[in-house]
This record gives sequence, structure tokens and C-alpha cells, in this order.
Amino acid sequence: MEASKIMSEAVYDRMIAEYSFLDDAREMEALRAFWAREYGVVFSVTPQDSPEFLNLGKAVDADNCASCHSDTASAFVSRSLASGLFFTARAMNTSRADLVFRHVHLGLCFLGLALLPFGKFFHPVAVSANLLVRQGKHVAERAESSGIGSGVGLDACSRCGECSLHCSVAPVFAVLGNADILPSEKLRSLNRHAVDGLDGRALELFAEGSRICTECLRCTDICPSGMDLQSLWMASREHLAQGRTAGPNAEIRMGHPKGWATAFMEMGEFEAERTGGDGLADRAESYWACVQCTTCTSVCPVVAVSSDPTRDLDFTPQQIMNLLRMGLKDQALGVRMVWSCTTCYKCQEHCPQNIPVADVLYELRNVAAARLREQREKREGR
Repeated sequence: MEASKIMSEAVYDRMIAEYSFLDDAREMEALRAFWAREYGVVFSVTPQDSPEFLNLGKAVDADNCASCHSDTASAFVSRSLASGLFFTARAMNTSRADLVFRHVHLGLCFLGLALLPFGKFFHPVAVSANLLVRQGKHVAERAESSGIGSGVGLDACSRCGECSLHCSVAPVFAVLGNADILPSEKLRSLNRHAVDGLDGRALELFAEGSRICTECLRCTDICPSGMDLQSLWMASREHLAQGRTAGPNAEIRMGHPKGWATAFMEMGEFEAERTGGDGLADRAESYWACVQCTTCTSVCPVVAVSSDPTRDLDFTPQQIMNLLRMGLKDQALGVRMVWSCTTCYKCQEHCPQNIPVADVLYELRNVAAARLREQREKREGR
């Protein structure tokens, strides 16, 4: 469009009619000659281009045009294109190609605006609408017919990544390599699941990322777009559980610690365990100082709500530390207490010996989940 405007005699005549006060025919002709030489305008009748005439045109241009008209050389792409189209310029000027391209340009602009809600650049509008609806506050997201939420609440994400930077389980991503553990990536999968549905491996990864969330609220508190991410994760987790993708937590609870101990010993270490070095549960300094004082068990809210911890949890926190101290890591992986831990960190904060109880329990859960996933992939030939 710009190249056709540079070459257009009609555009030149319009500018002269609107902005010029010239009434001298010789000066008008000299200006045409100068613009043909310097600015690339192609006239139906080629003006004379003697040095004297061009010098006069340059003076007229300096007095009347130069103050508000930029040199077309600054539009280096359009000017080069105009030079390349020189031999078709007269035909283009006759057909008013500049107007044709202008209409095409405007049509594409309107098409872009119409498609904006369906693209990633919609978030400036969606963020404003989202904050306006919520009045700047974090209000619980209402899941729609899909059961996992959709609409402006999802579109408001600006992909800034702040939620992932502050996510309390972001270190798990470094171990498991599942991008859906990170809130910003999990939100993309949630959007795809709400619109088109996920299946196969994509659904497994999304379900794992949802389960690993500890509901710490950091992502919701930090989100600059005001999105209630926590409610989205909770709604998606409930929806996934209904679809039989509850994960290893439900699977392990259906068995007995003794049976799982045998199973985990047969599985052996998963790849990251073999290549990534010892974790907290493998290093004696993590729990050697434990004196079995039961402080961790006394402050544990999970133990407190259980009428029979031995039946409901199999082992209490300090008993799990004792299992590890005896080198029985595989036996600890299938203990219900490991999977019932809410990662409230009360045990770790109250421990007189500074044992990282909650971190150890969380690591055991991740190790067990990774072993189960690797075994399933081998069985399915993936």
C-alpha cells in the first residue's frame, strides 16, 4: 500500500490540491520533476529533468513541502518496493492500486480486531474486564458447564509467569519435568481441556500437575490479572477425579503398605533417582537426629482428625522417620500418611531437632509417583 502511494500521481495531485498555494505553472512543473526524481512519483507524462529545472523544483519543495513531508527514503522497504515496481507503476496508477491496497489493509485490520478474542493478544482487554468484574478483588471462580471453568477468567492470563516463579511446588517440576506442574503452563492445558478436551498422555500430565498443587494460594495472591487460580485448580481436580484420573494417591490407598513395599522394591529406582543423586530420604543426616519424641505427630492436623491413626494412616510421621533411619525407604513409599500429608509444615516447624519432616514426606510422595509413572510408561511401550 505504501509503495503504491509513493508512485501514485493521484496521491501527489491530492496533496498539491490540499496543501499547496502554488499558482506558477513553471514552479508546479519543476516540483513535479523534483518529486519524480527524489521521491519516486511516476507521472503519466514524464516531466523534463534538466539540472536547472530540478534545482528550481528543489527550492520550491524546500519552501512548500519539506517542512511536513518526510523523505520517502526513510520508508526503506516501501521505497525499494516502489523502485522494483517502476515498470508497472503507470498501470497501477491507472487502476488506483493505492485505493485497492488501502481497502485491503483496512479489511485486514478489522479482521484482526474480530479475531482478537481468539488470540493471545486478547489479554489486555480480558485483564481489564476480569478486574472490573471482580472489582479488583480475588473472587471465587464459578466453574461453568465444563466443570473446570472457562471464559474471561481464563483469557485474562497475560503469560507473565509470576505465578510459576512463586509456586511452592515449582521445584517438583525440576525433578519430574512435567510443565503442567507450573501454574502458567497448567492454565494453558486447563483452557485446552475446557474447550477441546484432553486425552492420553496430555490428560495424564495435566492431572498430575493438578494433583501436585498444595493449595498454598501463592499463585492467586501474586497474579497481577486478579485471577482466582486456586479455585480453578480445585475445580479441575474435582473434575479429573470424577473422570478416574485421581492418580497414585487413590491407587495407593486401595492397597496395603506391605504390598506396596514389595511392589516398589521390584520397580527399583526411577531414572531421576539413579542419575540425580541422593535425596533427603537417602541422606542419613536428614533424620539421624530424630529422637522419636512424637512432637511432629502431636502437632499434625492429619493425625488429629483421625480416630485411629494406625488404621487410617498406617504410620505416624515420627514412625516414618524411623523407617528411613532403618533404611526402609521402599516400605515408606506406600504409607498412607505420606499421601495424607497436607504440607502444612507444622511438624517441621515444631521439631526440636530441626528434622525436615514435611520435606521428606513430600519427596517420598514424588518418588512414588515417578516410579509408578515410569512403570506405566514401560508397560505401555512409551
